[in-house]
Order: sequence, then structure tokens, then C-alpha cells
Amino acid sequence: VAEQHRLVVEGAQRIQALERAVASARTALHSVERSRQAGLRTVLDILDAEDRLQRAQLEVRFARYQYLLARVRLQALCGGDGATELGRLTFLQGRQTS
Repeated sequence: VAEQHRLVVEGAQRIQALERAVASARTALHSVERSRQAGLRTVLDILDAEDRLQRAQLEVRFARYQYLLARVRLQALCGGDGATELGRLTFLQGRQTS
């Protein structure tokens, strides 16, 4: 139970950090695109910035999956219904991304 609780707490913190990384990668991509328009960057620089953004977004998705899994396991270990918890968390997750 303690391990799953730790994973839940750390997972929430990791998601927040990774969401900041996504925002940073988005800003960097925008900057590179503007620099390209000014003739200071190449298409390769844009592709590299897009790749970093995609990787950061993938990391957020994976961290969310790990977080949800830890929450369901914790709920199940505490005697709750893991399926109900999963449904509730999935609903909340969908509301956050909309």
C-alpha cells in the first residue's frame, strides 16, 4: 500500500513537471519557427523542435497511464473497487484534456 501511495504522489508531481516540459517545448518550437521565418534557422531545426515536443507529449501520456494504474492498484489494495476508481479517473482525465 505504501509503495502504491508513493507512486501516486510521485506520479502527480511527475505529470506536472512533464506538462511544464511540454509547454516549454511548444514555446521553443514557436521560437524556432519564427527564427526560420527570419532566415536564422533551418527546416531541420524545426523538425528537431517538433520531435522534442512529440517526445514530451508522449512522456506525459505515459506518466498519466502510470499514475492511473497506481491509483487503481492503491484503491484495490485498500479494499475499494478498482474498476470504479478507473472509470472516475478516466472521466476526470478526459475533462482536463478538453
